Amino acid sequence: MNKDFRLSVSLSTHPKTKKLMRRLGDRSFFNLVSLWSFVAMNKPDGNLSELDAEDIEIAADWEGDGGLFFKTLIELKFIDKSDDGVFIHDWKDHNGFASHSKERSEKAKMAAETRWKNAKTFR
Repeated sequence: MNKDFRLSVSLSTHPKTKKLMRRLGDRSFFNLVSLWSFVAMNKPDGNLSELDAEDIEIAADWEGDGGLFFKTLIELKFIDKSDDGVFIHDWKDHNGFASHSKERSEKAKMAAETRWKNAKTFR
């Protein structure tokens, strides 16, 4: 599981972020970061297709009108929704390290198992 994820230093001044806060209030910035934190921990590939709008808003700690946060994230292109599913926009580009956590973990586990087997062989 990821312990961190990346945020661009320009996030707070990006036009999309400013629009989000103008439409939904300053707390929506916190909600966006909370959603990304959830994604890094639970959906590291950025694929939210298994979640519905309510699940996504719960993950973001959204307390406003149901569906509004999700709808706004789609309108502002923070979330991409298509026939292929629902994804955090450009997640793999901005959070490549987080998006490959599963592969890194599996590789590390295999390496540890190999070291353990080799250590037993030399005893």
